[in-house]
Amino acid sequence: MAFDLVTFTDSLVNLIDKNNTTTSSYDISGSLKTRVRKVSFGFYKNKPLPNILYPCVWVSPVKKANEFVELGRSAKRKQVIEYEIAAITNEGIGYENGREVADQEMLQLSSNLETLFRNYPRLSVTAQVMQSQISDISYDVSEYNETWNSMSLLKLIVDIFSV
Repeated sequence: MAFDLVTFTDSLVNLIDKNNTTTSSYDISGSLKTRVRKVSFGFYKNKPLPNILYPCVWVSPVKKANEFVELGRSAKRKQVIEYEIAAITNEGIGYENGREVADQEMLQLSSNLETLFRNYPRLSVTAQVMQSQISDISYDVSEYNETWNSMSLLKLIVDIFSV
């Protein structure tokens, strides 16, 4: 069966979204002041959000590499897909210690997402996934419309075996 990147990415978004409940074992909003309000597929850099939609999580495919295992029309291949999972928080303008709170919330959300992915190494979304791993986490701030967002980027590497 051929690999469909769009469907797989949607499944990844759904995995994160379904673990945004208090009944989930890996609640991504656990210990946050405000529950995650948006889990979406796309490129966070070009999609400014209003403050009412924070905290949020963006799933962005970054790179895909193919390695053919067999030759021929139905050649099997190993694909390595790299995602950036952006965990973004913002406390808005005018809040006392808003910057510090946003930073703390971002670190907690990032930790919750890391726990989710480490406990689902096959992502539980398709039998094609051989393994997944968090290879890197970076922290940053971004500015939009004179308000600052605290952000962490989790680099998720997924190994897939398909035709």
